[in-house]
Amino acid sequence: MVRKNKHHPVSVSGEENAVQIPNLNKAEFLKTLRSKMGIISLACSSSGISPEIVDQWIRQDPEFQRKVDLCNEAALDFVESRMFEKIHEGDSRLIRFFLETRGKKRGYVPKKEIEAVSSSPIILTMEEAMILKSSINEAESQAPSGDH
Repeated sequence: MVRKNKHHPVSVSGEENAVQIPNLNKAEFLKTLRSKMGIISLACSSSGISPEIVDQWIRQDPEFQRKVDLCNEAALDFVESRMFEKIHEGDSRLIRFFLETRGKKRGYVPKKEIEAVSSSPIILTMEEAMILKSSINEAESQAPSGDH
């Protein structure tokens, strides 16, 4: 016996182990995926397709994988366009974020000033500051405690 429902998989029963067959095809799933901004788990929930089926489609069908990747790129493009709208409105936080992530070649690299014993500040990039912080934390964790 086969039962079909618009939002749920087709159920094939009458055998010892019932088989679940997805009711949507790949093209319909991709349409749902685009509407869910490339988030597979949301598209699966919305379409009734199990994540395992989608994973199988991705592994077995390079063209399907390419289309899933395109959905993710479209979502990124959408979010970037919203970010640029906010930048045009003067959002200084996003302007700084953009320059720190895409303007590195022009010198827009986050720096952190750390006061030292010397009278002049030491200027580090964020990467250098993180390495220094990690080294200090490691040294502190290896130092013997003063509680004797």
